[in-house]
Amino acid sequence: MIKSKDLPHLINLLDDPSEDIRQTILKELESFGTNLEDEIYNLDIQLDPPRKDLLESLYEKNDRIWLKKVWPSVLEIEDEFKQLETGLSYLCDYQNGRYYSRKLPHMLDHLAEEYKLFYTTSDHFQLIHFLSHQKQLKGADHDYYNPMNSNLVYVLEKGNGLPISLVSILMLTGKRLGLPFEGCNFPGHFLARFFSHEEDEMVLVDCYNNGNLIYSSDLALLDQQAFKGLISVAHEKTSSRSMLQRTIGNIANAYGKTKDKTNQELFEALLLRS
Repeated sequence: MIKSKDLPHLINLLDDPSEDIRQTILKELESFGTNLEDEIYNLDIQLDPPRKDLLESLYEKNDRIWLKKVWPSVLEIEDEFKQLETGLSYLCDYQNGRYYSRKLPHMLDHLAEEYKLFYTTSDHFQLIHFLSHQKQLKGADHDYYNPMNSNLVYVLEKGNGLPISLVSILMLTGKRLGLPFEGCNFPGHFLARFFSHEEDEMVLVDCYNNGNLIYSSDLALLDQQAFKGLISVAHEKTSSRSMLQRTIGNIANAYGKTKDKTNQELFEALLLRS
């Protein structure tokens, strides 16, 4: 078993002219386990492009092992919002790389603080307007099957995402501001919902389409049979676990569309464990 002190020497050997030696070194580094990237980072080992390329596939393999290892802990979290945020954070860390500088909880904290610069009170309607219009978070119309559209860090950086990604951002930002939002498995695509005390009714939020609002009174204008079906769905509780399952399913499907079989199989396996 190699030790941390051996890493600088082994990494120097990665540019050995012999392919056999390079492969032997990679196997030695692989035996270090999922903490390899941590140790290289902590030792401040500088990697030139050739060595970095050789280690990249090993990092990716370790990240897959890491995600499968930490995922069961997400499912044990009882608090719904904490479970959702932790699970989505792990998915971001996997897709971005665990040493990507921008982390989801910090970005959501910043988003909530930015809201407070514009508004003196916490209000559901103001937060919807802030995210949809001032921050211009909207649906990913032109790149829908990009696997990163389920990555909330990427969505906040690029401004585009899937319906459930945008709803998750609204929910988790709202939580920080004392504004409760829930997810809603509405037919068509995923919506958010909240209860408006001012309007005295339930309001659905279409985050994918500029934060458009659908009031329960709007649904009442439909024929009676359609109204009963939709209002029943609108009132059903959507758990954080089911939101994570849906997100993982979206990611698996997206990797399938992009012919990334390794990641498709990883997320399909993760879905079965969720």
